Amino acid sequence: MVAICDASVNSCKASNKNQGSNPLINTVTVTVSGYGFTPVLDLLAFTRFYAGGTSTLTSITFGKISTTMRQSYE
Repeated sequence: MVAICDASVNSCKASNKNQGSNPLINTVTVTVSGYGFTPVLDLLAFTRFYAGGTSTLTSITFGKISTTMRQSYE
């Protein structure tokens, strides 16, 4: 899921509007969460085979990541 929070969103105005000083700027925060990656090839299969393991790597779900940037009005 991708969430975008900027000064035009009412619930985000407190954290994204008129930040800093000289000059005041608006910011935008982009958050990505629940991104899942399923590899085409199981590159670690040989390691599990020789170590006697039986589990397989089906997918990886990454944690939440976000970034805040200066908002542009062009």
